[in-house]
Amino acid sequence: MEEHWKLERSFRRALQSGELSLEYQPYFDLPTGKGRGAEALARWQLASGECVAPSVFIPMAERTGRIHAMGAWALKAACETAQGWSNASTGRMILSVNVSALQVNRQFSAVISECLRGAAFPPAQLELEITESVFLHNTELSIACLEDWKNIGVHIALDDFGTGYSNLAYLCRLPIDRLKIDQSLIQHLGIDKRSAIVLRSIIGLGADLGLNVIAEGVETHLQLRILTDLGCPQAQGFLLARPVRAPLVHAILRKPWGICRTPGLDRPNPAAANPPALRATSLTKILGRKEAKPIPTQRAEPRLPSSHPSNDCGSDSIGNLTDRGLPDVVLGKRKPAVALN
Repeated sequence: MEEHWKLERSFRRALQSGELSLEYQPYFDLPTGKGRGAEALARWQLASGECVAPSVFIPMAERTGRIHAMGAWALKAACETAQGWSNASTGRMILSVNVSALQVNRQFSAVISECLRGAAFPPAQLELEITESVFLHNTELSIACLEDWKNIGVHIALDDFGTGYSNLAYLCRLPIDRLKIDQSLIQHLGIDKRSAIVLRSIIGLGADLGLNVIAEGVETHLQLRILTDLGCPQAQGFLLARPVRAPLVHAILRKPWGICRTPGLDRPNPAAANPPALRATSLTKILGRKEAKPIPTQRAEPRLPSSHPSNDCGSDSIGNLTDRGLPDVVLGKRKPAVALN
């Protein structure tokens, strides 16, 4: 318990000391690979250089009530950073910012307007991401708040779709623009054909409702190929681009497949590496058509190295904090970052 109090005191200081920062993970159109925008992800790096996971400090911020100050800071900083992303070479880029369920209230509408005005950032280029937990307690108030946000001119995405409650009745009422398919549904593509069947249904549902759909957590070429075959409009994941610091975002968005074309990490374009003939047969195999041959169990593909290993403060890249007197819950091995919830 004492260790948790130490961490909370450290977090109080972090809000003023500049230990909190943002990274941005780009996402891309399928099958063209053209960059469409990036998602802002919160990071906490201690003065010692060690990193604390978002899965630790975000719930702590919600529990202590500091999520409101942190959320306002993140939105303001992200809008200021993304102000110059869009130009003639990239087209209109979308900035995605995660919003805690505790921020879904009438007061946050004023925060949104103030951040947009202060950064001179176009509302149509801002997307706010929420999860279904927003609607657990007061559904009517939550929907009214989202409608206020829409009146400001921003877009709204339903994050982690396909997990948790996934109440389809909400889709008929929510003023949302995009579904973000949770990475847990992507992980088994090529291993379990039912994953492809479920994804095909979600993509079709989104299209019928006029919603954009993006797949999160794409880490292998096979996953990318199957998503392309299924007609998924957009994708995000380590295969295409890792979270990076602000100065690298614009350069990544200008090039198809982002970090796959970054100097020092050159790889073949995934679309070029998998010609149409191969892509056309992959979905047939996965969905188990009569003419399909059994597919072998997918072998794990090597993951791309981090573009900034010295600052890898992702949600599970937490470093060794044992000697700092911090709780065991923040200790662990380095793994890929996931989005801020």
